[in-house]
Amino acid sequence: MDRVDGANTGETAERPAGGEQFPADHPGSDDSLSRVESRLAALAANEKPPETAADVGERAPQPYAKLLDTPIADDQPTPREVLGRFAPADAGLPEVTEREAADHIARYVGERPWLACAADSDPAVQRVLVALDLGQGHALERHEGYADHERLRRRVTALEDPAQLDPAKRVAGIDGCKPGDRAHRCADTATAVQDPAAFATMFARAMEHPDIRDVLRRPFDPHANPPRVAIPIEELLGPDGHRYCSGYRLLPVGGQIRAAMDCRDSWVDSRANDRDPDVPDPGAALVDSFDGGKVQFFFRARALRDGYEVSTMFVERP
Repeated sequence: MDRVDGANTGETAERPAGGEQFPADHPGSDDSLSRVESRLAALAANEKPPETAADVGERAPQPYAKLLDTPIADDQPTPREVLGRFAPADAGLPEVTEREAADHIARYVGERPWLACAADSDPAVQRVLVALDLGQGHALERHEGYADHERLRRRVTALEDPAQLDPAKRVAGIDGCKPGDRAHRCADTATAVQDPAAFATMFARAMEHPDIRDVLRRPFDPHANPPRVAIPIEELLGPDGHRYCSGYRLLPVGGQIRAAMDCRDSWVDSRANDRDPDVPDPGAALVDSFDGGKVQFFFRARALRDGYEVSTMFVERP
């Protein structure tokens, strides 16, 4: 059974172009007391404590930027080679040079905070990330390191969209990419790649995959979007690629994920309308591993409706 994190719902998300439309972000903070209480309860029951974001940080892999000149696998190119030959136009994205990418980040990082991850990145990484930012998709906002552990947890438990930079609308569960005050959607899992170089390499490498190229070369069909494409994480990033991925999954209610999602929707609606919820507070747990997982790609029409581009990509646990 496929697990989805909201992008998998098949809806086409809209996002504003440029950088002027967004106010500054105000990220949330960890609930450290709840984490301590959870650990103490588990220890009292002689059980293994649930893993926390801090635990994951302690065993984080080396930055993927240090691997840019190391082949992805035997007889495979290096990430730098993949990034260097990335052609934005082939992915349905605007062309951008390394100099233009650096200028874009410097100009808009205050208004588009997901660009902060690229500020100190290799120019080849910056070029891919900015090409994505200039497109219509939402992978960079929701599925790269800007969507850190806390944002992922709040997304899956409270439907707070990382792409929504209006604090009041984010708390109310309003989508940051769709026009109007439409509700944000997220299924039972929210995931991201917690490294800008790994994220950029994943995208650029995928654009060379024959299944992706087949979709991007299709003539536009106004009646249907192309089907999703799934590619193993290892194929795009190498054998340790899964270590750069993170995510939270919604905890079941009464043993049922669907019940948990229904309760979450009710909880969010109550909070948005200043009512006391009559359902349990949503809970989530870290995904323990992405080893053997895949990257899901969804597509949407280009702005001129003359072909397709990637609407989103996100990692999925096995």
